[in-house]
Amino acid sequence: MKRPRDDPADLELLLIDGDNLLHAVRGRRDEGGTAWLLPRLARWRPESLRVVVVLDGHPAPGEPMRQRAFGIELQHAGARSADDVIVELLGARPYAERSRSAVVTRDRGLRERVRASRGQTRTTEWLLGGLGAAQRPAGSAAASAPVGIGRGATRVPRSRPHAVDDDSRGSWQPGRGATRKRGNAHRGARGTRRR
Repeated sequence: MKRPRDDPADLELLLIDGDNLLHAVRGRRDEGGTAWLLPRLARWRPESLRVVVVLDGHPAPGEPMRQRAFGIELQHAGARSADDVIVELLGARPYAERSRSAVVTRDRGLRERVRASRGQTRTTEWLLGGLGAAQRPAGSAAASAPVGIGRGATRVPRSRPHAVDDDSRGSWQPGRGATRKRGNAHRGARGTRRR
């Protein structure tokens, strides 16, 4: 049986731009997003695939820069950018093995740097589709539904405070309330004060 194109079993190393992926799914990076991601990656990855999630910045105080959780390597970039660390990890591999290495990101600049180093790239949608398929029984009606945090959508919509139909709002005009000063409600308008 022929394996599908972009099968993760064809790869030896998968480097994930962690902040980029978590922003695509959740709109931000936080502990809940990381806790959601790592066990799903562990269930999805083939045994032969090494997965490294690279995050920008420093870890929480007292935590190491590199750690393993659920068989997935989690690495913080520290003072450097996650992009630089990803390109360095890819470049440290023997040239012939780079073609069996892929970077998951939406970042166009990082994708170009990876291709220049002879690595492959994958989109966040590719990975999220794989994670979603790994969570559901094969052939189930929900097997094609996208995966996400919370409600199961690829991106959890953020609630908009004061969401109003855009047509009913009209265009912004100065003095519509956003910039109008109202003053003390217990005092009369200027020029009408009693003395």
